[in-house]
Amino acid sequence: MQKKALYSGIEGSGAAYSGLRKANVRARGGTPTPMEATEKRWSHRRSVFPGPPLGAVVGLLCALGIATAADGGLVETREGARHEGKVRLEGGRLVVKVAGGGEVRLELSSVRQAAFADHAVGQAAGGKTVANEKPAEKPKPKRIEGLRAEYFAGYDLKELRLVRIDPKLETWWPLEGSPDPAVPSTFSARWTGQIEPKYSETYTFQAGFDSGGRLWINNRLLLDHWKESGTFSTKIDLQAGRKYDVKMEFRKGQWGGNVRLYWSSGHQGQEAVPAAAFSPPAGTVPPTVSIISPASGDVKLTTLPIMLEANASDADGKVRKVEFFADGVSLGAAEQTPWRVEWKSPSRGYHKLVAKATDDAGISAASEASFLAVAGNANGALPQPWLEMPVGKMESLGSTSWVNDALTLSSTRGDLWGEQDSFHYVFQPLNGDGAIAARVVGLEPSKADGVAAGLLIRENLGVERAKVIFLGVVSENGILFSRRENIWEDRKSTPDDGATPCYLKLARHDKRILAYRSMDGVKWDLMGQRDVDLPRNVFIGLAIVSPEGDNARAVFDHMTATAGSPKMESTIKGLTLRSGTMIAGNIQSVDETSVKMWSTYGQVVIPTSQVARILIRPLTREAIQKLQPGRTGAILNSGDFYDGAVAFTEGFVRVSSVLFGVRKFNTWDETVAAILHDVEDAACRYEVRCRDGSLFRGKAVQVDADKFKITEASGASFIVPGSEVIAIRCGD
Repeated sequence: MQKKALYSGIEGSGAAYSGLRKANVRARGGTPTPMEATEKRWSHRRSVFPGPPLGAVVGLLCALGIATAADGGLVETREGARHEGKVRLEGGRLVVKVAGGGEVRLELSSVRQAAFADHAVGQAAGGKTVANEKPAEKPKPKRIEGLRAEYFAGYDLKELRLVRIDPKLETWWPLEGSPDPAVPSTFSARWTGQIEPKYSETYTFQAGFDSGGRLWINNRLLLDHWKESGTFSTKIDLQAGRKYDVKMEFRKGQWGGNVRLYWSSGHQGQEAVPAAAFSPPAGTVPPTVSIISPASGDVKLTTLPIMLEANASDADGKVRKVEFFADGVSLGAAEQTPWRVEWKSPSRGYHKLVAKATDDAGISAASEASFLAVAGNANGALPQPWLEMPVGKMESLGSTSWVNDALTLSSTRGDLWGEQDSFHYVFQPLNGDGAIAARVVGLEPSKADGVAAGLLIRENLGVERAKVIFLGVVSENGILFSRRENIWEDRKSTPDDGATPCYLKLARHDKRILAYRSMDGVKWDLMGQRDVDLPRNVFIGLAIVSPEGDNARAVFDHMTATAGSPKMESTIKGLTLRSGTMIAGNIQSVDETSVKMWSTYGQVVIPTSQVARILIRPLTREAIQKLQPGRTGAILNSGDFYDGAVAFTEGFVRVSSVLFGVRKFNTWDETVAAILHDVEDAACRYEVRCRDGSLFRGKAVQVDADKFKITEASGASFIVPGSEVIAIRCGD
């Protein structure tokens, strides 16, 4: 197959460089796939020409004061002219198809910066729809599964309280429980509809009733045990694909209610009859309802009433009313649009909100649950945006004070070490990446079992087990980095020596949680880091616990909570050249002579002497700034740097050290990057950004038909298809 060079020889060096295969690697069998991840943002780089650093396409357009649709772009010339429209490379020129159908053709030498069309689909910036996008197909009506359920007060099936669709019959209610607040704990129920079997054969039905029930299939009374508790069986011959009328009645027992309906046959094991096998009677269409305010995960102050609002509709009639519930207790109902109810006195804590819509046929349906945290601000003592509330089951919150920029928390309860979390929490929401830091001034008592105070990140504020990360001071045990990475796991902890006062910091970058400690709040030492799959919206703050009921007290100052990602040196997977050029791809091998990798364009072989870094996962600016010039080795996930000569093969980074010998670190969870040389950030006139996240920094760029030839400061040349370029910035 014919090859064309991506990386041509350095002029006068005599070094040999292999090329790339023109065919797309994705289409070839038995070869490594190209890099899957795409860089999400531009890495900050010094530029030798005037103007701001090269940014993402959106950043570039924002800097120019405009927005563009996903099928459009922009070119700005050196004279200041701007041309908006679809940008492509053709015949050695940039061609802009402007609004109205005309075209502008520009030589690259006249261009200052350009943003090419992006291949995204869907909604474009500014709410425009991509022109070549297919119109959305009208969704087909969703088949209603389950049975019509009617719930009555008392045992005589007369005083109807609730009608809804139940997906299947496999439910248990406790002594004081019922299916809905409208239904008393002493109730009876009737389910009606049709059942459709998969096979033509004899089916065995097994029904369980606490206090009694009856079952009809095909209008035949097969089970009649209205005043008996137990599990009862019956058999009936059924035909596959035929729908049979089914009816079941039930009365709840004195000590609880358990109702279930199972079936089995020669070709089918015993199971609860699934919702897909049921259909309600004709004309039974439940309304739909969803809570639109407050949004799930919101946090509100207790001093303010909260307005609850829902959307509701009914396909075969009208919605008669929408009722709102908090933790199963009715807050009131709205009988006309807008469907709103004011919660006048919300209690502090974490609440489950549900809206129930009832239509003009009396059929009800409940919304998915929405969760709301109702917090306080220590009677106005806490500065915005800090809030406080008990998390988990606590008898009392404890006290909170804020004096001279110092926070004092006290508690006589709370536990971070058992099955359920409970703690006094001063917090604020965090959306995405961010960090929280504080100095723990003191903790009392200094010697008590389990007393702890420090920084805490939690996925929610509920009473259930949750993913949580804690970094704090523990009585008699120094500093502890503790986390529950999955709700089914016990906590994992990393202890360290230390005492108050001490500075602590927890930082979040994507899935990575990093724990730091410091003596002065300026120079931070990484104590540990872990990957924890948290939702985008989490809560960060300070907590105190006292499992044995001691009067615990902690003082914090220098509290900071910041949102945003850490400063990144790179976010792609691939390599960085000594010139600052970054190429995205999957590394195959590294030895003393060359680095081999698969890029979006094919296989690339580059002399090791020209490679500065092997990029295995996102690399922070902080990790690079810690390195002394001239050092080679591997940056590890732990934050440590292992010095030595680097080789890369079969998924491992091998580092050879004169002092420590040879060490191997895997690339899937141990290594962040391998450092081979310093990045020199050579002067460049052009910066070219590609779709896969690659950044080419060159002293010259030539346009050849539908390709760019980029020559960097070292004299090396790269050939990049125009279809892969998303932005160019040109200096003077």
